[in-house]
Amino acid sequence: AAETGHLVLSTLHTYDAQETVNRILSQFDSFQQQQMRRQLASVLQAVISQRLAKTKDRKGVIPVVEILMNNARIRDMIEDPDKTRAITHAIETSAKDTGMQSFDQSLLDLIFSDKIDLKTAMRLSNHADDFYLKYSGIKSGHNKDEQAERRSVKKNPEALKPLPSFEGFDLMDDDEDDNS
Repeated sequence: AAETGHLVLSTLHTYDAQETVNRILSQFDSFQQQQMRRQLASVLQAVISQRLAKTKDRKGVIPVVEILMNNARIRDMIEDPDKTRAITHAIETSAKDTGMQSFDQSLLDLIFSDKIDLKTAMRLSNHADDFYLKYSGIKSGHNKDEQAERRSVKKNPEALKPLPSFEGFDLMDDDEDDNS
């Protein structure tokens, strides 16, 4: 259906976007793998993965979200089995320019906005040791400029970037009367 231009939404129980791609491809026999890689790379628009984290006050939960947006780099990684394992790294390194975000980046944002604590984030992270290094600032996308930007957003919430949208599908559109 996706190849004919129809929007296809699906749920899949996987740990993150990279595992989602691998799980979809694993459903096909080895002789079909390359064809399925090309097909998936051409029709996939996005993968959104979520986990729920206890809030800092322990009175509720908040989603931790990983967003993979398909682009030329991601398409190449899906098509090439040797590159597929680098999808999470691609999400992290191109997040600012593409609207993508890894689980670790989402966890860091939730910590810095004081919504979850470090212990919760470490438990939910894919690799707790690597996450702690990022949190500590050794290898972090949260440098002083980004921390200053985050503080300014706290003071001025209108400065937040809009959610990504897909052609013909607006994530902010909640109009139930729309029949298109």
